[in-house]
Amino acid sequence: MNPSAVSSQDEPDRLQVKFIYSELFFDNQGNYVRPNAQITRELQPQIDNTEFNAVTKSATTVQAITGTAVSGNFIFNLFAASSLIYLWSMINAE
Repeated sequence: MNPSAVSSQDEPDRLQVKFIYSELFFDNQGNYVRPNAQITRELQPQIDNTEFNAVTKSATTVQAITGTAVSGNFIFNLFAASSLIYLWSMINAE
């Protein structure tokens, strides 16, 4: 199952936990969980489709802005480095 699709549909998702190594887990009374015990719960939808689409669109926008900022920073650093090298050579000129 695609993790981004968990609880994004109208019907609830089912979460099933099976305790394979039951000696590592205790119940509320402090007793060991019986071997191969299972717990099943239903997860209600956490986000509807319109909210999911809005979050996805926002994430795409943020990704584009971040890429632009990183590229701009790289170009600025190249320009600044070359300018400082030129300035240093002018200072050291005799």
